[in-house]
Amino acid sequence: QPGYTGLRCEKDINECASQPCQNFATCHNGVNSYKCHCFHGYKGVNCEKETLNETTINRILDHIAKAELAKRLSDLNMIRLMKRLDDTETRSDNLMKQSNDIGPTFIRWGRSSCPNT
Repeated sequence: QPGYTGLRCEKDINECASQPCQNFATCHNGVNSYKCHCFHGYKGVNCEKETLNETTINRILDHIAKAELAKRLSDLNMIRLMKRLDDTETRSDNLMKQSNDIGPTFIRWGRSSCPNT
């Protein structure tokens, strides 16, 4: 049976193994066939035909710019978070030092469980 190999034709032949797709295309194996999913700016059975034009180039550059902006914003948010954690740690250290300077302090959280007398 075409597209299969083995004594009983039980193994599918991977037509993508020979890497027929060009120009960064993704190959999807089928039964006795394959299909290339072309990257922007290419077409053809194996994505061998270049179709880059100004609009396509601008779309690609826009996509790259948005991805870079998202990465930079993510980095900036991480820096802000680390600064907040560092500031919180510094305040916590200062409070601990102050409480050690004035002796033991008792803090009551919530309502008292003792009955009123």
